[in-house]
Amino acid sequence: KDGKPRISYKCRFRDIEQDKIVGQTDALSAADNKLVCPTPASFRLNQIIKVEVSPDSSFWFSVDKNLTFYELPSIHHIEPNAVMAGQRGMIIAHGTGFDCSKTPCGATKCIFTAEDYRITTNGMKINSTMMACEIPIVTQPDETIFNISLNGVDYTQDPINFTFYAPFPI
Repeated sequence: KDGKPRISYKCRFRDIEQDKIVGQTDALSAADNKLVCPTPASFRLNQIIKVEVSPDSSFWFSVDKNLTFYELPSIHHIEPNAVMAGQRGMIIAHGTGFDCSKTPCGATKCIFTAEDYRITTNGMKINSTMMACEIPIVTQPDETIFNISLNGVDYTQDPINFTFYAPFPI
């Protein structure tokens, strides 16, 4: 449109330990001086990858950051798994992978996802198998899916149900 040739950037991934190329993808975007490089799904845990970018697949520029692939934490069960609608409290999530030496940690978050809303609350890592989460105030009875994040970005994918139930009639 503007008369400039369109450049199709490529992304390449090099295993640092083995010094070999382990994947290559097309960049999705080159807007605002940023490229989005989808990563292949074949990387192993704790593998350190160097990212390289090329405008023409003949000369590759090394990106200043390395990627390390890690396992998402997993929730086994929560206590409690239900509260009365409108009630505040805390949930204790029990699971594995809450260890920040193996997973990047930052802003610990908890998310409650229902059919028509999503609420994020603060969390607090207790140890490598437990995390505490604030229960949001939900005024109507509802079923939600509960997940956590140790870095505020990557959430667990465990289908843990959390219920906000109706008050009992007196």
